[in-house]
Amino acid sequence: MEEIRTEANQGVTLPTARKHVERAPDDPAMLIVTYEAEHSHTAPPPMQENVAAGVESGFELRVPNTHKETMEDMNGDSFQKVKQRFKDRTMKVAQTKEMLSKQAVQTKEILSKQAIKFAKQAEEHERFINKVVFPFLKLKFC
Repeated sequence: MEEIRTEANQGVTLPTARKHVERAPDDPAMLIVTYEAEHSHTAPPPMQENVAAGVESGFELRVPNTHKETMEDMNGDSFQKVKQRFKDRTMKVAQTKEMLSKQAVQTKEILSKQAIKFAKQAEEHERFINKVVFPFLKLKFC
């Protein structure tokens, strides 16, 4: 047992849990993780009593037969809806890539035009300097 002291629990002793990881026998890509620890509270009633109590109260316990049924139960979405959402997201990603590619081409064209404009301005400035400054320097040193 491990004692952890915080302001909230005022030194309550917490049991240490043991983690056990194993591969699922029917699907090696799946892992089964279980934790074991000793508990200080009373054990819940056996499973059959819980199931019987649930049936009496109108609660239906249903175990999915297939992977597809499990997918249908997840968030109320069917497998087809989940598949369509991924397809829609993939389409949006493709559209975004296309838009960004077009913007990159446009930006490159704009920058090229600006570079040409700056080069022309530099040539004009150089011609102006040659016309105005050099004759002045010739007069000064003559």
